[in-house]
Amino acid sequence: MTQPPIPHYGEIMAILGALIFAWTSVFFTIAGSRLGVTAVNLLRLPAGALCLGLSHLVVTDSVYPAGLPWQDQMWLGLSGVVGLAIGDSALFRSFTMIGPGGG
Repeated sequence: MTQPPIPHYGEIMAILGALIFAWTSVFFTIAGSRLGVTAVNLLRLPAGALCLGLSHLVVTDSVYPAGLPWQDQMWLGLSGVVGLAIGDSALFRSFTMIGPGGG
């Protein structure tokens, strides 16, 4: 087993992940209150798709996963619509109504 690059690497990454998730809930609450939930979602989704495409390009030398069967592409797309478009819209709306802390 290889040693982590720095002591307590896993613990530090866990805390950093928690801080990022907490910060984004506050950020999306403020953005949703100022711009509206729909505007935030319409700005966030293309930006996320661009970041995903660029990272996929760096890792695989292709923007699009060309070898993926159409059935898998359909399920992946449906999952994105339900989770990212509908689910996140409800999440952002709840952030603006009750706040990121839940009350």
